[in-house]
Amino acid sequence: MAEHEEHTSLKTVSTTIADFLKTPKDFLAKIFEENLGRLEVQLSTRQLFVMSKEMFELFVKLEVRKERTIFEQKYQELKNRFTKKEEEVKFDTLTKAQQTLIQLERKFQLFHNMNSAELLSVVENINLLRLGQGEKVFTINNTTKEMFFIISGVVSITINDNEVALLQKNSFFGEMAYIANKPRNATATVKSDSAILLTFRVKPEVDINKSEAFMKLFQNITNMLVLKVEEMNRKLYSNN
Repeated sequence: MAEHEEHTSLKTVSTTIADFLKTPKDFLAKIFEENLGRLEVQLSTRQLFVMSKEMFELFVKLEVRKERTIFEQKYQELKNRFTKKEEEVKFDTLTKAQQTLIQLERKFQLFHNMNSAELLSVVENINLLRLGQGEKVFTINNTTKEMFFIISGVVSITINDNEVALLQKNSFFGEMAYIANKPRNATATVKSDSAILLTFRVKPEVDINKSEAFMKLFQNITNMLVLKVEEMNRKLYSNN
């Protein structure tokens, strides 16, 4: 940084744009403390003159805004690239069970507001299960955490041999064992001649690289619990 007196008695600071951008606050302090009349900044083949404190402050703001704009552009480019990569699920490379889950994802409140890549990143053990009449899907006190969707057939839910529900095609069940983290409180048995079930479970460990997907999942689980509590309250009050 070089200082010199001019014939007009205005003090001038001369610097390069590189040095200026390193410590712009130092130049600002110089103007306020020493009441400089002019700042001279070398910009490649041309010079920029700031003739007052106000104009200097404006120059600083413009430089900061320019840097912020460049940063925001780079951030948006990376975000768009990441989002595009996340949404590109090669459907034909997936298993039949995975393809089925993606095709049916809108039927699951559990996966509300999640794209296909996010869905696949939070679940595992996706399978298609074919069972015959009388076969058990799960039994009471079982500690598995799989969830089930009926593609075809009928499933009976019983507690102590008493049927409490008869689930038809497009029914989703078994999720409470995962949500409540408790053993099964009922037994599920195929009632029809046969049944085809889509089965999967949520990954037991949260992948920090997929934190946004898990955040959406947990928000959906919270909403599901709220709806279940409201439904229980309605039944309770309707019986009184």
